[in-house]
Amino acid sequence: MNEQAFGVLEYDGLRALVRRGAQTPMGRARADALAPMDDLDAVRRALRAVSECLELRRRGAGWSFSELTDPSESIARLKIEGALLDPLALLELARLCDQAGEARARIQSERDAAPALWESVAGLPRELYSLTRRSRTSWSRSATTASSSPSAPITAGASRASRTAPRRRG
Repeated sequence: MNEQAFGVLEYDGLRALVRRGAQTPMGRARADALAPMDDLDAVRRALRAVSECLELRRRGAGWSFSELTDPSESIARLKIEGALLDPLALLELARLCDQAGEARARIQSERDAAPALWESVAGLPRELYSLTRRSRTSWSRSATTASSSPSAPITAGASRASRTAPRRRG
């Protein structure tokens, strides 16, 4: 599309309008990167998903992604065996998983009315929401204890090991 068409369509104004509704820095960055689509099927799928979002929100089945920081660095560090991940970064990742799991659960309960949305979240682990809810208390306790001690970082390898280590019952 040429610049004259962007001007006629007031594309920058439309993008700014979408950006205002973004709840996170990542959402604002995605809004800034929006560009016209030239695949008619992709446009139809996107419009269907937006329509489904609006309908679910109207019916009170909405969700929110708020107070999130960009998880890119933490996720990249988790891929490195033995890399350090501080407790607050773990809490941020837990918050992201919690909100993604909640959105998945709400969309799943409405999947017949929102097939386009369901297609976009069906691949998320169904346990995501319940795991983060159960673990929130222990993570908060760990973060409080560890954040008061700068010598207590958590490593990616250690966090993986703790998930797979057998638990003792006593």
